[in-house]
Amino acid sequence: FWHSTRPPVIKYEMAGRRFQVNGHSMLYYLLAFMQATQKLQRNKIEFKAVKDETDTKTLGAFQISHFTDFVKHMPEEILPDYRKNRSYINAVLATNEVSQGVKSFCKHTFRRVQRGWYVINPDMKWVKED
Repeated sequence: FWHSTRPPVIKYEMAGRRFQVNGHSMLYYLLAFMQATQKLQRNKIEFKAVKDETDTKTLGAFQISHFTDFVKHMPEEILPDYRKNRSYINAVLATNEVSQGVKSFCKHTFRRVQRGWYVINPDMKWVKED
C-alpha cells in the first residue's frame, strides 16, 4: 500500500541548482522524517543568513539515534533490514552533507552541526509539485 500512496519524489533547490530525491532511496526516508518532525525536536539550532543577519531559521537537530529509532518501526516491505543499520544511515547522511562540496553524487541535503548531529540544510528551498 505504501508504494502506491507515497509521493514519488521530494524536490528542492540550492544555490540555483535543482535536486530531486526519489521515493525509493534511503535519503528520501531520512529527509521526509526530518521534515515531518523537526518542529517537534527538543534540540534546536538557529542559523543566520550570511547576507542579512536578521534573516534567521530555527531548525530541529537530529542525532543518529533519532534515525535508528525511526527506521526500526518501518516494516520490511517498506524499508529492508539492511537499510536500518546505523552504519548505512550514517553513510547516507555523510554522503549528502553540505561539506562534501561539488561531488556529483552529493545532494547537499544535510548540515552536520557537531559529531553525530544533523539538520536539514538551512539554505534549501522546497519546490512544490506542479
